[in-house]
Amino acid sequence: MSTTTATPLTTTDPEAFAAHLFGAGNAMPVEMARRNAAEAGVADRVRFHLADGAEMHGSYDAGVVVVMDEAVAEVFDPPGDDLERLRYGLSLTLCPPCPATTRWTGTVIRPSTLRAYAQGAGFRDIEILPIEDFGLWRSYELIA
Repeated sequence: MSTTTATPLTTTDPEAFAAHLFGAGNAMPVEMARRNAAEAGVADRVRFHLADGAEMHGSYDAGVVVVMDEAVAEVFDPPGDDLERLRYGLSLTLCPPCPATTRWTGTVIRPSTLRAYAQGAGFRDIEILPIEDFGLWRSYELIA
């Protein structure tokens, strides 16, 4: 019988753990991400771009796709509360349909709708991320 003993990592060299991350999104989250990276002292190892995900080209060693959307009820229960109706109305007004489809989803994407879109794009499933204290938003990870 053999045993293996793990040797604890003792380095303080940040390059030993360097990962270069790439993120894309719209203006507000990108600026927030850049500011947070600078405050955390990792701005030299992450890049955030104001871009549509469809414009991301290149090869990557690994990747995670995170989608952030309105945190409305997971299942629509007509007529919805005042806040949900307001958010859905704003969503349809501010987020016109994707030109590549005839769908008009807006930004109020229920988990079942996002799951269908993700699976249609080749992802296996979605996971609602356990991010607390984020108020009006829900974050999902698309599972490859």
